[in-house]
Amino acid sequence: MKRVEAALRTRLSERGMKASSMTAFIRNVLNTMEAEPLLSLNELNKRLRLLGWNEFWLDGSTFQLIQVNYGRDFGSAIQLINEVWKNPEEIAGSNDTHYRA
Repeated sequence: MKRVEAALRTRLSERGMKASSMTAFIRNVLNTMEAEPLLSLNELNKRLRLLGWNEFWLDGSTFQLIQVNYGRDFGSAIQLINEVWKNPEEIAGSNDTHYRA
């Protein structure tokens, strides 16, 4: 895990984040996703902006490094929501009209 953490910190640094801000940023990402695991990456970035992270845009690769390093899997929730938008009848069942457009 030390290698993943080193890769994460290197990536954040290469994208312009100061070392002194990394722990707080990662904590904000994890807390936000813990509270609302179905957020898209775009929505997550909007929430991070509300928390004051205006100078940094979280990309998918960096988010994956955070997930791997901290043992969180928010991707399955994001994948499920994407599947619902693709084929709502398959997920919800043919008699369930709640998810239909």
